[in-house]
Amino acid sequence: EHIPFILNRMLTISLPTTLVASMFYYAYYIFTDVNTIIDFGWSFNHWLIGSILYLKHINAVNSASWAILTLWAGRLAGMLFEERVAKGKSDPRYDMLADKYAPNHHKLFFLIQFLSQASLVVFTAIPLYYVFTSDNKFTLPHAFGMILTLSGITLSGIADMQLREFKKEQSMRVNPSGMCKIGMWSKSRHPNLFFECVTWFGFALMGY
Repeated sequence: EHIPFILNRMLTISLPTTLVASMFYYAYYIFTDVNTIIDFGWSFNHWLIGSILYLKHINAVNSASWAILTLWAGRLAGMLFEERVAKGKSDPRYDMLADKYAPNHHKLFFLIQFLSQASLVVFTAIPLYYVFTSDNKFTLPHAFGMILTLSGITLSGIADMQLREFKKEQSMRVNPSGMCKIGMWSKSRHPNLFFECVTWFGFALMGY
């Protein structure tokens, strides 16, 4: 009985917000043809959901949890906007998908992409429901979750910074080497994504 209740609460509270926000992202895409606004919207929609839950339970929730969520979204959404959206970059992978599944209907294809993401983010943000509907008691799992989340945010940021430095250095070479193998990238092909998983495991513990 608990799981259907949580899903109903999340759909009622979050889905209208993410759908409206995603229509703004889609409008931005229509006017600019920059499809990477999808990536920005993914992280920003998580922050919107968390912020709505936080405001609904502001008198009963530890405000530090919302500050950590804001730190995560500010770093990731801010980086995505600065590096991709503001520079007018489009992701060729999105264009390839559009060419494959809707060669003559790019705009319609991306509308479906935006709307499906608005629905999916409601489910991936479920840990935030527990974080922002719990009481102010500072439990051991909550404390450990905070440490884990902050560690994930920091290390994911370092990994992204190392990748940016590598790309910058490669851009000045006559014969670029291609694959990044410096710092964390010498140990893993996706250290930034790994630490994103660490971050969200921390959020799950915070809401335990």
